[in-house]
Amino acid sequence: MKKKRSKIHLAAIVTFGLISSTSFLLLLNKGAFEAASSKTLNCHSAFEVKGTEDLLVLSGGRALISSQDRIAKLAQKQTENGKLLLLDLEKEVWIDLTIGFNRELQPLSMSAFTSPHKTTLFVINQTQDGYQIERFALNGDHLEHEHTYKTSLLVYPAGIAAINHEEFFLMNAYGLYTESGRLLESILPIRLSHILYISESAVKKLPFRFKKGHGIAYEPNTKVLYAADMSDKKIFAFHALETKNQAFREWSLDTHPAQINLDRKAGGIWVTAYPNLYQQSSHNRDPINIAAPSQILYVGAENNRSKNSIEAVHFGNFPSFSGASTVGRWKDKLYLGAPFAKHIMRCYYEISPRYSNVMSKDLKPRGENIVFSKQKQKRPETIYKEKEIKIL
Repeated sequence: MKKKRSKIHLAAIVTFGLISSTSFLLLLNKGAFEAASSKTLNCHSAFEVKGTEDLLVLSGGRALISSQDRIAKLAQKQTENGKLLLLDLEKEVWIDLTIGFNRELQPLSMSAFTSPHKTTLFVINQTQDGYQIERFALNGDHLEHEHTYKTSLLVYPAGIAAINHEEFFLMNAYGLYTESGRLLESILPIRLSHILYISESAVKKLPFRFKKGHGIAYEPNTKVLYAADMSDKKIFAFHALETKNQAFREWSLDTHPAQINLDRKAGGIWVTAYPNLYQQSSHNRDPINIAAPSQILYVGAENNRSKNSIEAVHFGNFPSFSGASTVGRWKDKLYLGAPFAKHIMRCYYEISPRYSNVMSKDLKPRGENIVFSKQKQKRPETIYKEKEIKIL
C-alpha cells in the first residue's frame, strides 16, 4: 500500500512538473528578441567547416575549432572521428590537426592555456564508452596528445576552462546520470548542476550550484571564474578559490546564455545565447527543418552590476545557419560556429564607443604568424596516460 501511494505521489509530482514546464516553454516562445540594446550583425559565410562545436581565438591571428558531423550523428550514420582544426584567420584557411589520430574523438567544448613557450588544449570527448577529457600540446601546426582524464564524476559535461597546463574546471549541466533524472532536474526547482576541479591526480566538486549550468571561462590573472546558467538566464562571476556558493557579480539577462569565451585583449567575455529555448531544443532534434535564432552578448569588464555593462547583438535566422554555439573575436570581426551548420560565419561588428579604446589595441595581430605546413597528413604523436582520478 505504501509503495502504491509513493508511486502515486511521484506520478503527481512529475505530472505537475510537466504541466509547469510546458507552460514555461510556451512563455519562452513568446519572449524572443525582446532584449534591450540589441543590434543586427552583418554576417557572411567565411569558410566551410561541418559541425562547429567550439571556437577559440589564439594570438597571432590563429584559431582552434572542434567539429563533428552532428547531422550524420543524429541520423546514426556517423562512423568517422570528429576533428580539431587550426585556422589562419587572415587567410581564412584551415588544416586538420587530428589526421591519423587512432582513437575515438568526438570533440565538444574545449579550452586552451597559453604560456610563452607552450599552448595546452583541453577537449571534452564524448566517446561511445562515456565522457573523457583529452589534453593536447599545440606546437606550431602540430598537435601532440599528452593525457586522458577519466572519472565517474563526468556526468554531462557542457563547458571546460583551463587553469594551467595540467588543471581545469568543468561544468556538469546535470547532476543525475539517467534521462529520467535529468527530466526531473529540468522540471523541478532543484539545483544539481555543478562545477568540478580536475587535475591528473584528483577531482572535486566546487560549492557553486546551478539550475542548468552551461559555458564557463576562467581568467587566470584575476582568478575569476565565469559561469552561465541557461535556465536561470544569468551569468555569474566567482572567485574560484573561495569555498562559499556565492558570486561576487551576476548579470540577469533577457535570453538564455550558453557558451562563454574570454576576450583577453578587451578584458570581457563573449556569450552565445538563445532567446527562444523551446525553438532551440526543437532545432536540436530536427536541425534540417527547424531553424533557431541566436544572440551574441559582449559582457564588458566594468565594476558594476547594471545591465549597462552588457552589449547585445542580434544574430537572426539564416537559411543554412542556425543555433550559434560559439563565438570568437579577431580584429573587428566575430567568427560564429554552430553544431548543425556547414560553415563558419564571419560577422562585422561595429564596436561601441564604450569599448572601442580597449578593443582597438589589438587591431594588428601580435605574436608570430602561423606558418602552415605543406604536409597536411602529419600524424599526431601520441603519449597515452590514463588512470582513474582520485575523488576528493
